[in-house]
Amino acid sequence: MEVTVKYYPANAACELHEHTLVLPETATIQDLLKGLGVSPADATAIFRNGKSALYQEVLCQGDVVTVMPFVSGG
Repeated sequence: MEVTVKYYPANAACELHEHTLVLPETATIQDLLKGLGVSPADATAIFRNGKSALYQEVLCQGDVVTVMPFVSGG
């Protein structure tokens, strides 16, 4: 299945990356993160098709997953 992932790497401020990935039919969000080399600590907020998502959710063909890192500042 193909899934689109959008993410802001923790080390690249304000630089959005977007990729289409081919994953096994039973892949979860956690599998997607592992494939990207993104640790759960760097994925503070995860959205699947615009709604908050959990690591164990099984993905579907055409899903769009957005991964946001922890952001701090003041």
